[in-house]
Amino acid sequence: MFVLCHFKDNPSDRIIFFDKEERNDEILENMNLEVEKDLTFKDICENYSVFPILSLNDVILTTLNPKIKTDTRRLDEMGCLFWVILETQYNLIQEKKSKLSRSQRELIVRRYNELNNL
Repeated sequence: MFVLCHFKDNPSDRIIFFDKEERNDEILENMNLEVEKDLTFKDICENYSVFPILSLNDVILTTLNPKIKTDTRRLDEMGCLFWVILETQYNLIQEKKSKLSRSQRELIVRRYNELNNL
């Protein structure tokens, strides 16, 4: 499931959340988010590649424990929350041209495959 949301108090801040489960509007509303529409992976690749893509579970975990290091937080630290950047890094890894550490490369490959298989 991919869903495009924005903050209720600032509609210009748009985020894509993904999860393996069905959409839970109550959780999103509790996070002060309003759902704009459901997306497919093809939609993201074609029209929404410059929006941050966050794991809903990671955001919930970070909200409950701000010190926890989730995959989403690690990707954010590497600047890879946007599909266009994640895909570029993935391609560099496949071409053996990446300058990232092994753990960073593994994380990018894992997230790329996770998004690709939803």
